[in-house]
Amino acid sequence: MNTEATAADSPAQPIIIDSRTPAEFAEGHLAGARLIDFNAGEVPAALETLDPNATYLLYCRSGNRSGQTAALMLAAGFVSATNLGTLAEAAEATGLDIVA
Repeated sequence: MNTEATAADSPAQPIIIDSRTPAEFAEGHLAGARLIDFNAGEVPAALETLDPNATYLLYCRSGNRSGQTAALMLAAGFVSATNLGTLAEAAEATGLDIVA
């Protein structure tokens, strides 16, 4: 019996998406987060470049933009897009550091 774990056996790390503006992102964001500015209309184009089978965790300033982004992702057929709310709530939920 093979008990050695492989990369295929491990769940992939979730992809963290910050739905805020570049200025908000520069003030502080989760380590490793990818910026997709909801207000600038970047979400539709970004959806075409993202893996719909990956797990996504989203946040913004209040949870509104990240909630709308998650809804768009799910409507486009993405299997997992979770709105974590604010930056502070996302940091608490993921255990990731806020970096500038």
